[in-house]
Amino acid sequence: KNGFTLLEMVIYIAVLAILVSAVSSLFLWAAKSQRKARAVQEVTDNGRIAMSAILQEVREAERVYLATSFFDSDSGQISLETTKYLPAGETTAFIDFYLCQDKLCLKKEGTDSIAITSDRVRVKKLRFTRLVTNQKESFEINLELDFNSPKVLDDQATITLNSVASLRSH
Repeated sequence: KNGFTLLEMVIYIAVLAILVSAVSSLFLWAAKSQRKARAVQEVTDNGRIAMSAILQEVREAERVYLATSFFDSDSGQISLETTKYLPAGETTAFIDFYLCQDKLCLKKEGTDSIAITSDRVRVKKLRFTRLVTNQKESFEINLELDFNSPKVLDDQATITLNSVASLRSH
């Protein structure tokens, strides 16, 4: 008379299992949401930094060196002639933005290239479009990045950035 019946034990275990399942699901959902938020933040930060660097250099450049620039291609390149970063004895220098594998790279004349984007982000598209109107030269920049996590589909995040910049001399 002072114990539990088999039916009461089964009901208690079922209620406990439902509660544990609900708490576990909530925990897994929170962890998944946190991973997704980190992926979105990483892609957004890398995209903002990369686009800002390109825009700043285009706006400060004297001209574009057309011989080594590739326009209207998803793996484009822009070579800018500038008076910044001058090697000794030179009056102009060149700075290039291009894709090296799946990263955005920057190469200043006389130095090794450096990756602007992190290893956790993959640059899927770097497109430069040359716009010339009324003797004014501008460039549309299209940059598409995604989170470099092929194993976990929940961590996927992609961003596409577009902007236009004009050369300083125009």
